[in-house]
Amino acid sequence: MFASCQRVLADDRKLLVFDEVDHALNDCGMLSDGQTTAERIKGWLNDHLESNPVPTIWIANSIWHLNPALARRFDIIMEVKVPPTAQRVAMVQTEAKGLLDTESSRRLAGVSSLNPATLRRAARVVTSVKASPAVSAQRLERLIDRSLRAQHLGGLPSRDTLGGALEFDPSLVNAPVDLAELAAGLIHHPHARLLLHGPPGTGKTAFGRWLATRMDQPAIVKKASDLLGPFVGQTERLIARAFEEARDCKAILQIDEVENFLRARDQAKARWEASLVNEFLVQLESFPGVFVATTNLLGELDTAALRRFDAKIGFEWLQPNQAMRCLTQVLAQLELPVEVPETTAIRLRVLGTVTPGDFAVIARRHRFQPIAGAQAFVAALEEESQLKCVGPPRRVGFV
Repeated sequence: MFASCQRVLADDRKLLVFDEVDHALNDCGMLSDGQTTAERIKGWLNDHLESNPVPTIWIANSIWHLNPALARRFDIIMEVKVPPTAQRVAMVQTEAKGLLDTESSRRLAGVSSLNPATLRRAARVVTSVKASPAVSAQRLERLIDRSLRAQHLGGLPSRDTLGGALEFDPSLVNAPVDLAELAAGLIHHPHARLLLHGPPGTGKTAFGRWLATRMDQPAIVKKASDLLGPFVGQTERLIARAFEEARDCKAILQIDEVENFLRARDQAKARWEASLVNEFLVQLESFPGVFVATTNLLGELDTAALRRFDAKIGFEWLQPNQAMRCLTQVLAQLELPVEVPETTAIRLRVLGTVTPGDFAVIARRHRFQPIAGAQAFVAALEEESQLKCVGPPRRVGFV
């Protein structure tokens, strides 16, 4: 078909567009004779790329499996990247036809897999059915979420990650540095590599988003599941793409559970594990912005990787006065009595393993299992604290 189009249009001033050429140029999948599609037509394809009379635009969703011998025969290779956050917000507001408010538009703009076509189709369906603005917005997000999941793109992130009862407050973080002063310094010198370590629930992930707000920059937050690929070399490509996306968007990049990528190389059981650490460090050293890594397992990180971070900040259990402030704040937001009896305050102060995340968990529980007041709240905190394993487990048996 391509050759026929070239012959028919050879004498006309036309432009030929060859869309979705991934399969034709794929150098990975085998045919029945043991050859890939690209290998079978390699000679023919090379000849037509070098001598085609009609200018042709080849469009592919991915070029990871493109043979280098083919790649060098294209006169121009151009990558169409995900637009910056500001442009994506404008795109969402335009395609949503006024169905979303500013906050929802920004939330959807943060989903890099959301494309204009998916948003446009969903908006067309929603606007065809008359409903209140709130209901229409909910329907639109529901349709977009289902469409993205059907495309294996993960869907939309949850709106209610902390139960709506807690916002990040740097004064409620037990850290050895003043986080507000740290943010002020990064505003004037926006180039740093920060490693946040400590128990789960202490606010490490929330810090990155709060810092991005203070610096008026978008935040790109990646979990281990977003970057770990099943094939050798795929994780390295996903890591490189995350750093490139943050560089293009001038965003703060945060990677949670970083121990999955920077595990000590002397304990590597396979060669690819060491190469993964090397690729991560190469990307980290060349990144021009603010990078935040979080881990619950500081002792498992590669020692050479540790020295690449400008600051290692420990997020520890709440101090007694912080826990008391957190309790009164959550009680007020849940519209519960804020009076804390002295006996209850003493029980809270002696809890040595409580975090802001524990308060958020109980606040979410309050929606379906109402809590009467401070005493019941502290009792729930005690239950959460008892479930935590502090220190290594005791050995059972004979030595």
